[in-house]
Amino acid sequence: MRPFSSTPISRPRALRPRFVTAVILLALLGAACLPVAPQPPTVIVYGDSLSSEASGQLDSQLQTAFPGWRVVIESQGGAALCDFKSNMQDDANLEADLVIVQFSGNFFTPCIRNPGFGNYFWDAGWTINLWHERNTPVLFVGGLSGVGQPAGIGTTGGTFKWWAEYTAAWGTRFVDASTFLVEDGIHKQTLPCYASEEESCTADNDRINVRNTDGGHLCNTPVSGGLGNVPCPDYASGAYRFALAIVRAAAAMIPGAIIPGVPSPVAPRVAIPDFANAPTAYAAAESTLLGLGLVPSQTGEASPTVAVGDVVRTNPAAGQKLRPGKPITVYVSTGPSVTTTTSTTSTTTTTSTTTTTLGG
Repeated sequence: MRPFSSTPISRPRALRPRFVTAVILLALLGAACLPVAPQPPTVIVYGDSLSSEASGQLDSQLQTAFPGWRVVIESQGGAALCDFKSNMQDDANLEADLVIVQFSGNFFTPCIRNPGFGNYFWDAGWTINLWHERNTPVLFVGGLSGVGQPAGIGTTGGTFKWWAEYTAAWGTRFVDASTFLVEDGIHKQTLPCYASEEESCTADNDRINVRNTDGGHLCNTPVSGGLGNVPCPDYASGAYRFALAIVRAAAAMIPGAIIPGVPSPVAPRVAIPDFANAPTAYAAAESTLLGLGLVPSQTGEASPTVAVGDVVRTNPAAGQKLRPGKPITVYVSTGPSVTTTTSTTSTTTTTSTTTTTLGG
Protein backbone atom coordinates (compact mmCIF):
# COMPACT_ATOMS: atom_id res chain seq x y z
CA MET A 1 0.00 0.00 0.00
CA ARG A 2 1.30 3.37 -1.08
CA PRO A 3 1.87 5.77 1.80
CA PHE A 4 -0.37 8.78 2.07
CA SER A 5 0.99 11.94 0.47
CA SER A 6 0.04 15.52 1.18
CA THR A 7 0.80 16.49 -2.42
CA PRO A 8 -2.48 16.95 -4.28
CA ILE A 9 -3.14 14.94 -7.41
CA SER A 10 -2.46 17.13 -10.41
CA ARG A 11 -5.45 17.92 -12.66
CA PRO A 12 -5.70 19.87 -15.92
CA ARG A 13 -5.91 23.57 -15.13
CA ALA A 14 -8.01 26.19 -16.91
CA LEU A 15 -6.13 28.55 -19.19
CA ARG A 16 -5.08 31.66 -17.39
CA PRO A 17 -6.44 35.00 -18.74
CA ARG A 18 -2.95 36.36 -19.37
CA PHE A 19 -2.10 33.28 -21.42
CA VAL A 20 -5.27 33.64 -23.50
CA THR A 21 -4.51 37.29 -24.11
CA ALA A 22 -0.99 36.45 -25.24
CA VAL A 23 -2.29 33.86 -27.69
CA ILE A 24 -4.79 36.35 -29.16
CA LEU A 25 -2.09 39.00 -29.53
CA LEU A 26 0.23 36.57 -31.27
CA ALA A 27 -2.59 35.60 -33.64
CA LEU A 28 -3.33 39.24 -34.39
CA LEU A 29 0.34 39.98 -34.98
CA GLY A 30 0.53 37.02 -37.32
CA ALA A 31 -2.53 38.19 -39.22
CA ALA A 32 -1.04 41.66 -39.47
CA CYS A 33 1.98 40.19 -41.20
CA LEU A 34 -0.17 38.53 -43.85
CA PRO A 35 -0.41 40.43 -47.17
CA VAL A 36 -3.63 42.43 -47.50
CA ALA A 37 -5.32 42.52 -50.87
CA PRO A 38 -5.27 46.10 -52.17
CA GLN A 39 -8.61 47.83 -52.47
CA PRO A 40 -9.62 48.90 -55.98
CA PRO A 41 -9.83 52.62 -56.75
CA THR A 42 -13.24 53.95 -55.76
CA VAL A 43 -15.60 56.61 -57.07
CA ILE A 44 -18.57 57.65 -54.91
CA VAL A 45 -21.65 59.47 -56.22
CA TYR A 46 -23.93 61.42 -53.84
CA GLY A 47 -27.15 62.82 -55.25
CA ASP A 48 -30.91 63.24 -55.29
CA SER A 49 -33.68 61.80 -57.50
CA LEU A 50 -31.84 62.54 -60.75
CA SER A 51 -28.88 60.42 -59.67
CA SER A 52 -31.29 57.73 -58.48
CA GLU A 53 -33.04 57.60 -61.84
CA ALA A 54 -29.75 57.63 -63.74
CA SER A 55 -27.96 55.25 -61.35
CA GLY A 56 -27.98 52.41 -63.87
CA GLN A 57 -26.44 54.60 -66.54
CA LEU A 58 -23.99 56.16 -64.09
CA ASP A 59 -22.83 52.75 -62.94
CA SER A 60 -22.32 51.29 -66.42
CA GLN A 61 -20.69 54.41 -67.86
CA LEU A 62 -18.38 54.86 -64.86
CA GLN A 63 -17.39 51.18 -65.05
CA THR A 64 -16.45 51.73 -68.70
CA ALA A 65 -14.60 54.99 -68.08
CA PHE A 66 -12.74 53.63 -65.03
CA PRO A 67 -11.98 49.95 -65.72
CA GLY A 68 -11.45 47.97 -62.53
CA TRP A 69 -12.79 50.70 -60.26
CA ARG A 70 -15.41 50.23 -57.57
CA VAL A 71 -18.49 52.40 -58.14
CA VAL A 72 -20.59 53.41 -55.12
CA ILE A 73 -23.80 55.37 -55.76
CA GLU A 74 -25.63 56.88 -52.79
CA SER A 75 -28.71 58.81 -53.83
CA GLN A 76 -32.16 59.56 -52.50
CA GLY A 77 -35.12 61.32 -54.03
CA GLY A 78 -35.88 64.63 -52.36
CA ALA A 79 -32.56 64.71 -50.51
CA ALA A 80 -30.27 67.67 -50.01
CA LEU A 81 -26.49 67.73 -49.61
CA CYS A 82 -26.80 68.05 -45.84
CA ASP A 83 -28.58 64.68 -45.69
CA PHE A 84 -25.35 62.95 -46.70
CA LYS A 85 -22.84 64.60 -44.36
CA SER A 86 -22.86 61.71 -41.89
CA ASN A 87 -22.62 59.23 -44.80
CA MET A 88 -19.58 61.06 -46.11
CA GLN A 89 -17.88 60.90 -42.74
CA ASP A 90 -18.48 57.14 -42.64
CA ASP A 91 -17.41 56.74 -46.27
CA ALA A 92 -14.10 58.43 -45.58
CA ASN A 93 -12.86 54.94 -44.69
CA LEU A 94 -13.41 53.86 -48.30
CA GLU A 95 -10.39 55.91 -49.35
CA ALA A 96 -12.24 57.20 -52.38
CA ASP A 97 -10.23 58.38 -55.37
CA LEU A 98 -13.03 60.58 -56.74
CA VAL A 99 -16.26 61.96 -55.26
CA ILE A 100 -19.16 63.22 -57.40
CA VAL A 101 -21.76 65.50 -55.77
CA GLN A 102 -25.08 66.13 -57.57
CA PHE A 103 -27.99 68.00 -56.01
CA SER A 104 -30.67 70.11 -57.66
CA GLY A 105 -31.58 72.19 -54.61
CA ASN A 106 -34.36 70.46 -52.64
CA PHE A 107 -35.52 72.39 -49.55
CA PHE A 108 -38.11 70.13 -47.91
CA THR A 109 -35.70 67.81 -46.13
CA PRO A 110 -35.44 68.33 -42.31
CA CYS A 111 -31.73 69.16 -42.33
CA ILE A 112 -32.40 72.38 -44.27
CA ARG A 113 -32.52 75.05 -41.59
CA ASN A 114 -33.54 78.01 -43.72
CA PRO A 115 -35.32 78.53 -47.06
CA GLY A 116 -32.30 80.13 -48.71
CA PHE A 117 -29.19 78.60 -50.22
CA GLY A 118 -27.00 79.05 -47.16
CA ASN A 119 -27.16 75.36 -46.36
CA TYR A 120 -25.88 74.37 -49.77
CA PHE A 121 -23.16 76.99 -49.72
CA TRP A 122 -21.65 75.98 -46.39
CA ASP A 123 -22.28 72.26 -46.89
CA ALA A 124 -20.45 72.39 -50.22
CA GLY A 125 -17.46 73.99 -48.51
CA TRP A 126 -17.60 71.38 -45.74
CA THR A 127 -17.68 68.60 -48.36
CA ILE A 128 -14.64 69.92 -50.19
CA ASN A 129 -12.68 70.25 -46.96
CA LEU A 130 -13.60 66.73 -45.79
CA TRP A 131 -12.38 65.05 -48.96
CA HIS A 132 -9.41 67.36 -49.47
CA GLU A 133 -8.05 66.12 -46.14
CA ARG A 134 -8.02 62.68 -47.79
CA ASN A 135 -6.55 63.95 -51.08
CA THR A 136 -9.78 63.10 -52.91
CA PRO A 137 -10.90 65.45 -55.70
CA VAL A 138 -14.57 66.44 -55.88
CA LEU A 139 -16.73 66.94 -58.99
CA PHE A 140 -19.82 69.09 -58.42
CA VAL A 141 -22.78 68.66 -60.77
CA GLY A 142 -25.20 71.46 -61.61
CA GLY A 143 -28.94 70.76 -61.60
CA LEU A 144 -31.48 70.72 -64.42
CA SER A 145 -34.18 73.24 -65.22
CA GLY A 146 -37.67 72.15 -66.22
CA VAL A 147 -38.88 71.57 -69.76
CA GLY A 148 -39.40 74.86 -71.58
CA GLN A 149 -37.01 76.82 -69.37
CA PRO A 150 -33.78 78.39 -70.62
CA ALA A 151 -30.58 76.44 -70.20
CA GLY A 152 -28.76 77.21 -66.97
CA ILE A 153 -27.20 75.65 -63.90
CA GLY A 154 -29.60 77.16 -61.37
CA THR A 155 -28.82 78.70 -58.00
CA THR A 156 -27.52 75.50 -56.43
CA GLY A 157 -25.41 74.83 -59.50
CA GLY A 158 -24.07 78.37 -59.26
CA THR A 159 -23.07 77.73 -55.65
CA PHE A 160 -21.28 74.52 -56.63
CA LYS A 161 -19.55 76.25 -59.52
CA TRP A 162 -18.31 79.06 -57.27
CA TRP A 163 -16.76 76.57 -54.85
CA ALA A 164 -15.23 74.57 -57.70
CA GLU A 165 -13.52 77.66 -59.06
CA TYR A 166 -12.48 78.84 -55.56
CA THR A 167 -10.82 75.50 -54.74
CA ALA A 168 -9.68 74.54 -58.24
CA ALA A 169 -6.12 74.18 -56.94
CA TRP A 170 -7.37 71.27 -54.80
CA GLY A 171 -8.69 69.49 -57.87
CA THR A 172 -12.34 70.51 -57.44
CA ARG A 173 -14.30 70.70 -60.69
CA PHE A 174 -17.83 71.53 -61.87
CA VAL A 175 -19.96 70.19 -64.73
CA ASP A 176 -23.26 71.37 -66.16
CA ALA A 177 -25.47 68.26 -66.25
CA SER A 178 -27.74 69.79 -68.89
CA THR A 179 -25.01 69.76 -71.54
CA PHE A 180 -26.78 67.14 -73.65
CA LEU A 181 -30.37 67.93 -72.62
CA VAL A 182 -30.97 71.28 -74.28
CA GLU A 183 -31.66 72.41 -77.83
CA ASP A 184 -31.35 76.00 -79.03
CA GLY A 185 -30.74 77.05 -75.43
CA ILE A 186 -34.01 75.55 -74.14
CA HIS A 187 -34.75 72.42 -72.13
CA LYS A 188 -36.88 70.26 -74.44
CA GLN A 189 -39.21 67.31 -73.93
CA THR A 190 -37.76 65.58 -76.98
CA LEU A 191 -34.41 65.83 -78.75
CA PRO A 192 -32.92 64.42 -81.97
CA CYS A 193 -32.02 60.77 -81.54
CA TYR A 194 -28.47 59.53 -81.27
CA ALA A 195 -27.38 56.83 -83.70
CA SER A 196 -27.21 54.44 -80.75
CA GLU A 197 -30.91 55.13 -80.07
CA GLU A 198 -32.18 54.22 -83.52
CA GLU A 199 -34.59 51.55 -82.31
CA SER A 200 -36.14 53.95 -79.78
CA CYS A 201 -36.71 56.79 -82.24
CA THR A 202 -40.22 57.74 -83.26
CA ALA A 203 -40.99 56.97 -86.89
CA ASP A 204 -42.19 60.43 -87.84
CA ASN A 205 -39.55 62.92 -86.76
CA ASP A 206 -36.46 61.02 -85.54
CA ARG A 207 -36.76 62.49 -82.04
CA ILE A 208 -36.76 60.78 -78.68
CA ASN A 209 -38.28 61.64 -75.31
CA VAL A 210 -35.64 62.85 -72.84
CA ARG A 211 -37.71 64.03 -69.87
CA ASN A 212 -40.52 62.64 -67.77
CA THR A 213 -44.04 63.95 -68.32
CA ASP A 214 -43.60 66.01 -65.14
CA GLY A 215 -41.03 68.09 -67.03
CA GLY A 216 -38.35 67.61 -64.43
CA HIS A 217 -37.32 63.98 -64.00
CA LEU A 218 -35.58 61.68 -66.46
CA CYS A 219 -37.46 58.36 -66.64
CA ASN A 220 -40.03 57.76 -69.37
CA THR A 221 -42.50 56.21 -66.93
CA PRO A 222 -44.25 58.16 -64.15
CA VAL A 223 -42.06 58.73 -61.10
CA SER A 224 -43.35 57.02 -57.96
CA GLY A 225 -44.26 59.61 -55.34
CA GLY A 226 -42.61 62.32 -57.42
CA LEU A 227 -39.22 61.51 -55.85
CA GLY A 228 -37.56 59.22 -58.37
CA ASN A 229 -36.08 56.83 -55.81
CA VAL A 230 -35.35 53.98 -58.21
CA PRO A 231 -33.44 53.56 -61.48
CA CYS A 232 -35.43 54.00 -64.67
CA PRO A 233 -37.04 50.60 -65.43
CA ASP A 234 -36.32 50.88 -69.15
CA TYR A 235 -33.95 52.78 -71.40
CA ALA A 236 -34.35 56.53 -70.86
CA SER A 237 -32.46 58.84 -73.17
CA GLY A 238 -32.56 61.62 -70.58
CA ALA A 239 -30.84 59.43 -67.99
CA TYR A 240 -28.22 58.39 -70.54
CA ARG A 241 -27.45 62.01 -71.52
CA PHE A 242 -27.43 63.19 -67.90
CA ALA A 243 -24.92 60.48 -66.97
CA LEU A 244 -22.84 61.11 -70.09
CA ALA A 245 -22.19 64.74 -69.14
CA ILE A 246 -21.13 63.71 -65.63
CA VAL A 247 -18.92 60.78 -66.62
CA ARG A 248 -17.12 62.72 -69.35
CA ALA A 249 -16.22 65.42 -66.81
CA ALA A 250 -15.22 62.83 -64.20
CA ALA A 251 -12.99 60.93 -66.63
CA ALA A 252 -11.22 64.15 -67.60
CA MET A 253 -10.15 64.56 -63.95
CA ILE A 254 -8.34 61.22 -63.64
CA PRO A 255 -5.24 60.41 -65.72
CA GLY A 256 -5.68 57.21 -67.69
CA ALA A 257 -9.47 57.22 -67.55
CA ILE A 258 -11.42 56.67 -70.76
CA ILE A 259 -13.51 59.69 -71.70
CA PRO A 260 -16.70 58.42 -73.39
CA GLY A 261 -17.47 59.85 -76.80
CA VAL A 262 -20.65 61.67 -77.74
CA PRO A 263 -22.76 59.56 -80.12
CA SER A 264 -23.41 61.00 -83.55
CA PRO A 265 -26.97 62.00 -84.46
CA VAL A 266 -29.09 59.34 -86.07
CA ALA A 267 -29.26 59.62 -89.86
CA PRO A 268 -32.66 61.02 -90.94
CA ARG A 269 -35.02 58.63 -92.66
CA VAL A 270 -35.44 59.05 -96.43
CA ALA A 271 -38.63 58.65 -98.47
CA ILE A 272 -38.68 55.84 -101.04
CA PRO A 273 -39.36 57.15 -104.59
CA ASP A 274 -42.22 55.83 -106.71
CA PHE A 275 -40.35 54.26 -109.63
CA ALA A 276 -43.57 52.86 -111.10
CA ASN A 277 -44.95 56.34 -111.66
CA ALA A 278 -42.87 56.56 -114.82
CA PRO A 279 -40.94 53.84 -116.68
CA THR A 280 -37.70 53.36 -114.76
CA ALA A 281 -35.02 50.83 -115.54
CA TYR A 282 -33.46 48.99 -112.62
CA ALA A 283 -30.07 50.60 -113.18
CA ALA A 284 -31.56 54.07 -112.77
CA ALA A 285 -33.54 53.03 -109.69
CA GLU A 286 -30.47 51.42 -108.16
CA SER A 287 -28.45 54.59 -108.65
CA THR A 288 -31.16 56.69 -107.00
CA LEU A 289 -31.47 54.36 -104.01
CA LEU A 290 -27.72 54.19 -103.50
CA GLY A 291 -27.65 57.97 -103.55
CA LEU A 292 -30.18 57.95 -100.70
CA GLY A 293 -27.93 55.65 -98.72
CA LEU A 294 -30.11 52.56 -99.08
CA VAL A 295 -28.99 49.07 -100.07
CA PRO A 296 -31.06 47.84 -103.05
CA SER A 297 -31.36 44.27 -104.32
CA GLN A 298 -33.13 43.06 -107.46
CA THR A 299 -35.70 40.32 -107.96
CA GLY A 300 -37.93 39.49 -110.92
CA GLU A 301 -41.71 39.72 -111.02
CA ALA A 302 -44.11 39.15 -113.89
CA SER A 303 -46.14 42.17 -115.03
CA PRO A 304 -48.51 42.55 -117.98
CA THR A 305 -48.23 46.34 -117.92
CA VAL A 306 -44.57 47.15 -117.08
CA ALA A 307 -41.93 46.70 -119.74
CA VAL A 308 -39.31 44.05 -119.18
CA GLY A 309 -36.41 45.41 -117.11
CA ASP A 310 -38.38 48.30 -115.60
CA VAL A 311 -39.29 48.61 -111.92
CA VAL A 312 -42.68 47.22 -110.90
CA ARG A 313 -42.57 48.06 -107.18
CA THR A 314 -40.34 48.15 -104.11
CA ASN A 315 -40.52 46.63 -100.65
CA PRO A 316 -40.92 48.70 -98.47
CA ALA A 317 -43.33 50.48 -100.77
CA ALA A 318 -42.95 53.90 -102.35
CA GLY A 319 -43.62 56.78 -99.98
CA GLN A 320 -42.50 54.94 -96.87
CA LYS A 321 -39.34 56.06 -95.03
CA LEU A 322 -36.19 54.09 -94.34
CA ARG A 323 -33.04 54.80 -92.40
CA PRO A 324 -29.91 55.00 -94.61
CA GLY A 325 -28.07 51.70 -94.62
CA LYS A 326 -31.27 49.67 -94.63
CA PRO A 327 -32.01 47.10 -97.39
CA ILE A 328 -34.75 47.56 -99.97
CA THR A 329 -36.00 45.03 -102.52
CA VAL A 330 -36.66 46.24 -106.08
CA TYR A 331 -39.04 44.11 -108.16
CA VAL A 332 -38.22 44.26 -111.88
CA SER A 333 -40.64 43.23 -114.62
CA THR A 334 -40.02 39.95 -116.43
CA GLY A 335 -42.93 40.65 -118.78
CA PRO A 336 -46.41 39.11 -118.89
CA SER A 337 -46.83 35.73 -117.29
CA VAL A 338 -47.02 32.79 -119.75
CA THR A 339 -50.13 30.59 -119.56
CA THR A 340 -49.80 27.00 -120.81
CA THR A 341 -53.01 25.21 -121.93
CA THR A 342 -53.09 21.43 -121.95
CA SER A 343 -55.67 19.72 -124.27
CA THR A 344 -56.87 16.21 -123.37
CA THR A 345 -58.62 13.98 -126.00
CA SER A 346 -60.83 11.22 -124.76
CA THR A 347 -61.61 8.19 -126.98
CA THR A 348 -64.78 6.24 -126.34
CA THR A 349 -65.11 2.69 -127.70
CA THR A 350 -68.57 1.22 -128.15
CA THR A 351 -68.93 -2.51 -128.27
CA SER A 352 -71.95 -3.98 -130.01
CA THR A 353 -73.02 -7.42 -129.14
CA THR A 354 -75.29 -9.47 -131.55
CA THR A 355 -77.17 -12.40 -130.33
CA THR A 356 -78.35 -15.02 -132.86
CA THR A 357 -81.22 -17.34 -132.01
CA LEU A 358 -81.41 -20.62 -133.85
CA GLY A 359 -84.81 -22.12 -134.61
CA GLY A 360 -85.40 -25.82 -134.42
